[in-house]
Amino acid sequence: MDVNLLSSQKGREVLLFISALIIHLVFSSIFIFRFSLHKFATLYDAGIFIGIAENGYTTTPYFAMFPLFPFTIRLLSFLTGNFNLSAVILSPLFSALSTVIFYRIAQLKSNHPFSVAFFFIFALYPWFTVSSLAYSEPLYMFLLLSCFYLYLKNNMAVSSILAGFAALTRLTGVLLFIPLLYKSFKEKDYHAAPLAFLPLLFVGGLFLYFYHLTGNLFITFEAEREWAKGTVTDPGTYLIYPFSFLLYFAKYGLHLIYYWRIVFVFLLYTAALISLRKDVGMMLFTVPTYLLIVSLSPFPTFGFGLDRFLIPIFPIFFAYEEHICKPHWVNRLLFFGLVILFVVLAFIIIEHWCLLL
Repeated sequence: MDVNLLSSQKGREVLLFISALIIHLVFSSIFIFRFSLHKFATLYDAGIFIGIAENGYTTTPYFAMFPLFPFTIRLLSFLTGNFNLSAVILSPLFSALSTVIFYRIAQLKSNHPFSVAFFFIFALYPWFTVSSLAYSEPLYMFLLLSCFYLYLKNNMAVSSILAGFAALTRLTGVLLFIPLLYKSFKEKDYHAAPLAFLPLLFVGGLFLYFYHLTGNLFITFEAEREWAKGTVTDPGTYLIYPFSFLLYFAKYGLHLIYYWRIVFVFLLYTAALISLRKDVGMMLFTVPTYLLIVSLSPFPTFGFGLDRFLIPIFPIFFAYEEHICKPHWVNRLLFFGLVILFVVLAFIIIEHWCLLL
């Protein structure tokens, strides 16, 4: 690849895509060779997604997961002949595509677009932990970033459709109707206003489908509670008390090392949003999700909790880019130090999961 190609936008997009894809595939391969394809591909939630892809919604816990990611796994399985392999391929692919879209957004929002996009490959914890796993976050991030990019480009029709698909990937995607509706009124594009409700319509249709299967319109929320009973410390408060993770931290957190990490991440994201408060578009794309997450997030386990659910709050990169991406040796040292930290932390968490199963 020559220098002229790398100096062009397309050349940099290709470089970012290939770099992200290779890095994620190598990271995945370490665990596949160390344990097995089946074990890596079916870690916790990943096993539910693959179960849905293979057999549909056959048991109550499955209804906590939305169908678009399992649907993509099933589609690819027609080519690969293997659901586990399909899932393990798709996550790095969507993560690499997300990197390219993030770079395009960074060109509109950042003073250091290429550097911050390269940092996005590893990302502020905990993105790198799940961006190689067969989880729905990589697909959701790709749809969210694509929706926001087209929002910035005033392509409201396609942006709304992608928001609808995001809502079929993770429930928080339903909140994307807020920025879309805001922009249609701000730009006086009243014909686009009905399109803003596509995320609500898509999720409403999904809930009706679930009702057809179970006779329970809100089976998703019951499934969430059933899941919580077996995974969180105090399921009685799950999705009930706002800011329960902080209340629990005040009571027990001093004795739980990983809780300090959760609270630190919460403060980091909060400070980032405050610093970017004048960018209304970014705020509307992220603050509703942020408020929902910090209000209702379950207590974290060793691996994940609030930190995982904050992944869609992508403006954090732009809030801290001046500290990470400036061409000064101190900033470069911080850049590479954080990359190493995130990779090691992700490795430790996934290694811990594999050994538990």
